[in-house]
Amino acid sequence: MTSSPCGRQLLSLAKVILALCLGGNMLFFHIPLLALDASLIILLLSLGSLQNPVDSSLFGCCVTIFLYICFLGELLSTSGPSFMMILIAILVVLLVGNYQIPAAVARVVLSSGRLYGLSNNVDTYPQGQNSNWNLVPSIIAFYVLALCQGTLYLMACIVELFSFFPRRSLVRHSRFRGQWGTRAVDAYYQHAYIKCMETGVLAAGRTMSLASFSIESLSSSSREMQLAGVSVLDALLQQRNFSEELVLRITGSNKAVRTLVGMLGLTAQQDRDIRLFAARVIAELADSLRLASVPHMLKLVSSLLDAENQPAWAWHHHQQDSLSHAVSISINGENVADNQSPLPGQQSADGNRENSCNQTRQAEGDDGWCSWACRCWHQIKEKHWSIPKDPPLTPQDSLPVLAMLILERLAYDIDNCTEISRATDLVFKVTELISYTDDTAGDDDAQQKAVICSSLNLIRRLSIAEGKIGTTLRQEMWESPFLLNNLAGILEDSRSDPQVWKPAVEIIAMFALDEDARQEIGRTKVIINKLLHLFLGRDGTTNVYSDQQLRTAAGEALAKLAIRSTANCSALLKETGYELVKDLKNMIPDDEYGYVATALLQNLCAHSRDELRHPGEREHLSSALPVVMEKIMTAEGKELEALISLAAQIGDIIPECFVHELESRTNGAGLIRKLVYTLNSNKKPCPKYPRMRRAIIQITISFVESCPRCATVFAAEGMTEALSKIASTPSKVEKYSAFLGNTGVVLENGLPLPIVAATAKGLIDSANPSDQQGDRV
Repeated sequence: MTSSPCGRQLLSLAKVILALCLGGNMLFFHIPLLALDASLIILLLSLGSLQNPVDSSLFGCCVTIFLYICFLGELLSTSGPSFMMILIAILVVLLVGNYQIPAAVARVVLSSGRLYGLSNNVDTYPQGQNSNWNLVPSIIAFYVLALCQGTLYLMACIVELFSFFPRRSLVRHSRFRGQWGTRAVDAYYQHAYIKCMETGVLAAGRTMSLASFSIESLSSSSREMQLAGVSVLDALLQQRNFSEELVLRITGSNKAVRTLVGMLGLTAQQDRDIRLFAARVIAELADSLRLASVPHMLKLVSSLLDAENQPAWAWHHHQQDSLSHAVSISINGENVADNQSPLPGQQSADGNRENSCNQTRQAEGDDGWCSWACRCWHQIKEKHWSIPKDPPLTPQDSLPVLAMLILERLAYDIDNCTEISRATDLVFKVTELISYTDDTAGDDDAQQKAVICSSLNLIRRLSIAEGKIGTTLRQEMWESPFLLNNLAGILEDSRSDPQVWKPAVEIIAMFALDEDARQEIGRTKVIINKLLHLFLGRDGTTNVYSDQQLRTAAGEALAKLAIRSTANCSALLKETGYELVKDLKNMIPDDEYGYVATALLQNLCAHSRDELRHPGEREHLSSALPVVMEKIMTAEGKELEALISLAAQIGDIIPECFVHELESRTNGAGLIRKLVYTLNSNKKPCPKYPRMRRAIIQITISFVESCPRCATVFAAEGMTEALSKIASTPSKVEKYSAFLGNTGVVLENGLPLPIVAATAKGLIDSANPSDQQGDRV
């Protein structure tokens, strides 16, 4: 009955009225309570103590404490020895959950009684020559110490009743949320109290903190303490002002790291919350962890991929039940009432409490001062003492998603990539997750999209690994029979969005650096069509998706697919719905997409010359050449390399257009000067643009062959000397046309650079016979 909504409302209202009566009686009337009234009050408080404290509100707790104080004051204000026994009985009944208070009261009562007896009967003790004169003073000192100890314990217990307020303040200050935050702080309070009792207040106060408590709790044999510790770590790591220092503390403790990793293997249903919090904590630590230093970590993280792929919001009910029953922290023997905002699954309980509060207000008078006081109290409570709601779980909180997030962050370290490359089953398992099922909709669709997106991000991270390890990882992933089909399905599926397309496109771009993979991708028409759509838009160059990063990624993937692949270039040009050469020409002046458009058009010119000699394409290339020449004057780095290569390719396809452009340019000498200066500035080839010197030499050959008069300008600007240095200083960097980091991934298929430089030098010398004769003289 006491736990029913009606019983709670009646008892709450009775407590408020009783507290007001007791307070008024003590302050104004000073009339002792009748025996019948005292019995009814004892009965009321006893019934109230039977209620479940978890559902108590802050206002109800304060009323109950005030009621105890007033009732105790009323009893103490009465005279007569019988009331002392009644007081002891009441304390035993009301405080049965906390045995320290009855023990403290017993110390005070017994010590006081003995001291009173000693003071009245001191003359009855034997006195004489053989008597012990120190016996009575020693007994008095003993009982005085016992009386002081009991008094201090009693004061401590009374003060402890008000520890509710600093505990709730700590929850808010630490930005903890929901029921777990309240219970974690209660566990921290109990732990700190016990440690103070064992080691002393001063010694414990120097070391005890929330971070220390959470790390220490990980090794506890109690499941409740482990849950409190790992949940506190998760909350603190979300706060940037704590995270860096806390990460160093956790990773500096091998025991803590191994305990957290071991929690990933807890597969029992009652340990699901611990496993989730541990996965979230390890995801924050993954950047600082090394797989080789934590035994079996990769195996345990991989086990999360096999966890039930249940939507996160379906787990709210499980979390609510777990938190309601797993932790019932007892502080000094007393069950602490929780006052926190509920989880999303607790709306019905909120409604009952709200209705109870509303009915109580109505009973007290909605228009009276009680209603005003209640509103003020609730405003103060919401502002200072209420606990923010726990944010709802999202699809990102599912165990498979967290597992791939951990692996992705681990993969930033090349040594961790080495360990991952040895787990071949892991790579195949991740690639299998890149696919939609046929019957997903609504919440399940959002959950599955989160899994797909996280798996794509992991594969992208592994695919850009450098060195031999990166090559090994890309080979292992490409050998998966699911990868290419799943990527094509993701790009084609209508449920996908830019968040999924971007990592998928970047993965395709990385695998396109391998010749065999490049050819196989090019034969997948769905991928070619989707990449063109993402880069150009279905209606020309209109930015359909208004996502600059996605368009750039799609353009880079197309440019890499066109590297030394006549079949892929032909497939791109034959794609219906686009005028590819025209679209790329129009994008060259664009600051955002100019580089990728230039690189793609340069590869098309290099490997589809016959198709680009058709009248329509020739016209577009002719109109693009002046724009390219103009941009060469201001471009730098890899963009300059692509522009020079494109200009040289256009010169080979349309020589007459090249001659016309050279003869009509008023600043032809400035263009040649820029080429010579760039060549001299790149004495040491850079992996970011390894073909720079080759491109300059090739366009020099095109210039001299198309317009022999340019040889004089080249010679005057010092091109001959620059070419001589290149011929005598070959570089291994220029054996590759593309690099991934500092590792060459695409071999250069042209003639060795010293031979090309010697050819260019010979053309310049043959076009300047007078200079050649002067050199002989």
